Amino acid sequence: MKKIISGLLILTLALGLFACGSQPAQEPAVTLSVGYAKTNITPEKASFMAGYGDDLTRRSEGVMDELFVTCVAITDSAGNSAMLITADLLDAAPHVNLRGAVAKATGIPFDQIIFCATHTHSAPRPSDTNPKFVNQLKEGVVTAATEAMADRAPVQTQTGNAHVAGLTYVRHYINQDGSIMGNNFGDHTQPILGHTTEADDLLQVIRFQREDKKDVVLVNWQGHPLIASTGSDEARANRLLLSSDYVGPCRDHVEAESDSLVAFFLSGSGNSNSYSYIEGEGVTDHRVYGKTLGAEVVKVLENMTTVNTAAVTTAKVQPTLTTAKGKEGTLDMYAVATGDISFVSAPYEMFDTTAMAIKEGSPYQMTFIITLANGDTGYMPTQECWDYPDCYEVKSCNFQRGTAETLQEEYLKMLNNLHG
Repeated sequence: MKKIISGLLILTLALGLFACGSQPAQEPAVTLSVGYAKTNITPEKASFMAGYGDDLTRRSEGVMDELFVTCVAITDSAGNSAMLITADLLDAAPHVNLRGAVAKATGIPFDQIIFCATHTHSAPRPSDTNPKFVNQLKEGVVTAATEAMADRAPVQTQTGNAHVAGLTYVRHYINQDGSIMGNNFGDHTQPILGHTTEADDLLQVIRFQREDKKDVVLVNWQGHPLIASTGSDEARANRLLLSSDYVGPCRDHVEAESDSLVAFFLSGSGNSNSYSYIEGEGVTDHRVYGKTLGAEVVKVLENMTTVNTAAVTTAKVQPTLTTAKGKEGTLDMYAVATGDISFVSAPYEMFDTTAMAIKEGSPYQMTFIITLANGDTGYMPTQECWDYPDCYEVKSCNFQRGTAETLQEEYLKMLNNLHG
């Protein structure tokens, strides 16, 4: 009897070992690390300022708000990395090759770096007329990028959003006779019936929670940052002062109230402006606007949802387009994703209607639209604007009618392919 029991025991153990050996090895869970750094890029001396029209002749006479470049490094446990960089500039200064300098300094592949501008209209112009600022900008970007890599720490990812009315508006209007009027085209003498479309009022927030370091908060919002130099009489008087516009005060407010580190990314705002009047505040300035937006971000941070973490994946597409002169051209479009969140770069001023469609159609739980990123080809107006050839955004567009809609489809196709 003992021999039978012993035999059964040996057989049971052998089968157990066989079963254990036959089980496929489980892959370790993917973890994510995020680092943050910010450097001051405010010129020490007077500098030619960016802008349009007469603004191009401006030379700064002082500083109203300091300017910064902010870097967010994202790395998964397999070593896949991406870098999101946002600078207080009018555009992404593609001619300076800042991404190339970051790639060389950090080892992150060029195509896995998104560099964008906050689009403040009160920033220096990185050009041949400002060689000292170009060098300062390069040094600031590389310093922030390397420091962000060194600052990486494990995170949990959270998302949140809110609809915030009364801060942005579409700058195209319907006149009493049905014609369309904009800030710089159409009949300005008629009574206005309303806006051609409703503005995108979706505020998106991502928080990377870090156990032993400050959390990193990313903000995605739309609305032209030009309150500091236009609107009120006081703002126009300050048009020769450097400023981050409402973006800086927004960052400052969120950092102070939430004890976190903040990076701001401008969404589709090619056809929308920021109200320089906020209900209850009277005629305001960019600091009031920034604090108001920052308070809304803090509210969102109080009700965040934890989302999945996965490997960092990236994509690039180069759709062939037809330029305004009838020639073939391409645009470089990039995407970065991890788990339930994604980021797409738009090298132009995207209309908020396009941005809304991409965010709604994206397979990801949250998609940041990052405009004026990795290039700047100007405005990309949607179909309805092309019926009005005097429209400023149409007259300055470098591509043919229908390009905005083609790119919208390309973005959604890229995101769906990346998501799998």
